[in-house]
Amino acid sequence: MARQLGAASLIGDDTQSAAILRVKLVEARLRIANLEADKRRLEAFVARHMPNAESDTARRAAAKTANTASDYQRAFECTASALEALIRHAEVYGVDPSSSSLVDLAARPGSPPVVGSYLIKDFVAWQKAKKAGC
Repeated sequence: MARQLGAASLIGDDTQSAAILRVKLVEARLRIANLEADKRRLEAFVARHMPNAESDTARRAAAKTANTASDYQRAFECTASALEALIRHAEVYGVDPSSSSLVDLAARPGSPPVVGSYLIKDFVAWQKAKKAGC
């Protein structure tokens, strides 16, 4: 059982077999190593594609300071821009201006929206204003 890939994960943690416990430990260490590699890869991706991104410490310091209306507006614009980029990249979702909701373009007609108008109406208004200003 210990030699079959993935089989050790089927056995509960209450086993007393040293061989199986060693295999479970190796699997856990491999999983941790893979997750750390994924984290480094994602951090490198963010650093490459978002060179102006603030560091964690700068973000924490900024969060501690009192926010003004312009800070909230900037935060909304950044979030809205990120959502717009995500929608364009996914190519599966789209904004339905008639219902002011985010819909799954691959869903059957009449399917409920992915995000209803109560959550996305400000984004739709921002998007319309942005298009009108261009």
